[in-house]
Amino acid sequence: MSKNVGDTYGTSRFNPADPPAEAPYEPHESALGITSSAYAANMAKLIARLSVR
Repeated sequence: MSKNVGDTYGTSRFNPADPPAEAPYEPHESALGITSSAYAANMAKLIARLSVR
């Protein structure tokens, strides 16, 4: 049985640092992203900067 670590939907309950031993698992890099709190903070900075003008 495969662990399905690193699958397209990221629903595995296993640690990605411990990939399954059997094929067809192919490791890949994690997608770059931003947290919602970082997005909100950046938007607040942007709005504050735009409102100064």
